[in-house]
Amino acid sequence: MIIPFGICVVLLMVIWYQHYLFFLKYGLQDANIVSINTILIFLILVYVYPLKFLARFLFESVAAIATGNFDVFRATFTDFSPDNMAFLMVFYGLGAFSIFAILAWMYHYALKKKDDLHLNAYEQFSTRAARSSNLLMATLPLLSAIIAWLGNNANFWTFTISGFIYFLYTPMMFTFSAIMNKRKAKYLEVPENTAEE
Repeated sequence: MIIPFGICVVLLMVIWYQHYLFFLKYGLQDANIVSINTILIFLILVYVYPLKFLARFLFESVAAIATGNFDVFRATFTDFSPDNMAFLMVFYGLGAFSIFAILAWMYHYALKKKDDLHLNAYEQFSTRAARSSNLLMATLPLLSAIIAWLGNNANFWTFTISGFIYFLYTPMMFTFSAIMNKRKAKYLEVPENTAEE
């Protein structure tokens, strides 16, 4: 279906944009960052396949709840055995967790190279914020994977809860962004004597 495929593209674009911004900001090209980047690319390639099925499952779950028509959802649910669905949720969760953890590692590495990169106070704050953001993004997939793994009886509610946890991203990241924007303000303040000059 087009909409689940679109969801996959959006999620991959979020990861690609993070990757793009990192190299735009820091331009690191040493052996360590190349190794970390290689791990990231490998994980993304592995992650693409189960993402399609998860996006379809979540889309049809939302559509079923919104319309009250569970026929399509039941058909989707019977396409996969409970064991396969549990494995899919765990596999996806661990994959997404690993990708965001690797992105956080990249920002951590950039912070370690702050002297070589000549990062000022604001740039260091921005790097720490990006690292924290990616660690935060990693928590929900990990939580989803844990719930799916613990629900070894593979029932409907296990899938539902582990899947719908991803909808917490929006309030969580809006809250994090608001907190970071308040902290960022002090780095962007211009001293009065400087402004007068």
